[in-house]
Amino acid sequence: MRFTQHFGLFVIATFCVPFLFAQQLFFQHYSEKDGLDAGVITSVEWAEGGLYVGSDQGIYKKTESKRFKKIGFSNEPEKYITRLDNNAAGRTWACNASGHIYLVSGEKLTEISLPKGLKKLLSASLVDQVEFINNSYYISAIIGGGIFQARGDAYSTLTDSLSKARFLVLELANGGLISGLSEASQDNDELMVKFRNGQGLEFMLSEEHYHSKSVVTRLSEDRYVFSRGREVIIFNQRGVLERRFCDANVEKILQDREGKIWIGFSEGGLYCFPSGELSSNNYSRYLARNTVYDMTQDGRGDLWFATSDGLFSLPKLEDAVYVAPVFSEKTNTLETTVKVEAETTKSLSVEAMSPFIVFDNSR
Repeated sequence: MRFTQHFGLFVIATFCVPFLFAQQLFFQHYSEKDGLDAGVITSVEWAEGGLYVGSDQGIYKKTESKRFKKIGFSNEPEKYITRLDNNAAGRTWACNASGHIYLVSGEKLTEISLPKGLKKLLSASLVDQVEFINNSYYISAIIGGGIFQARGDAYSTLTDSLSKARFLVLELANGGLISGLSEASQDNDELMVKFRNGQGLEFMLSEEHYHSKSVVTRLSEDRYVFSRGREVIIFNQRGVLERRFCDANVEKILQDREGKIWIGFSEGGLYCFPSGELSSNNYSRYLARNTVYDMTQDGRGDLWFATSDGLFSLPKLEDAVYVAPVFSEKTNTLETTVKVEAETTKSLSVEAMSPFIVFDNSR
């Protein structure tokens, strides 16, 4: 997984075997022994009610004993969860492969009522994002995509009515972000962003790509990041700040509460940019060539990842400072240093001793 613009070190990381193995040691893997059924983990989401995991076997909620309890569906066709989404208002939504959307509260699932026409349309799509504000649902879908607004028995397709651009990003009044694809604008490879203050921004997408899934996330310092396929764009209300190009499709982008940016790729693993900037001089790579479908940060600060190899967590380490590996021409390897005081070492498992984290006890 390398960015083709100023990202030459990514090639080195890809072929550095010690680097790959060392990075994997941090992650705790969850499986049948933890209460999860064998199957595909598609999504993971943290909400005030706890940690939820979506899979082709249903929804699981993490219990106080750190095991997972299956909740929800008894109907076999309904249980394939394609997406969990925690919106700006704090609600958690579960979307299944049949296009149904459920509000998740504790261990209870309540299907939301949608107009018949929209429900039929979504049954042939994959729901990606859900927001609810001012008695209206805002829903984005991929594979037969679009952004839809539903209120009562009526609905409209916003990707057709608000913009002629190929992709549309809406910032809603509650601060929520939702993105979608216009099926009516297939020859127009533009992105239109409509901010909640009424301002708009429109620019061309550089890559001709028919990947219908788009990703939009709010970053620190009044910045946003949008990705479609292999292109990553950071922008603010004044314009584009930077573009990066990848050799795999982006699945998910997250900026954690400490400011680190995490990018999950399709068959490209996971990259962390500790500085909050997409820099080839400051990154770490994890999870080898897995597909990272989804990620979230829980109330403790632990990170959770839904991947093609199952569910992983990365516990928060208070004294950890993420640093980039440095390429040594002398040894032809990626190197870094680790400082750990003796008493600190006793409190850390061997698995936490990655060569790409410095434990700084001077703070």
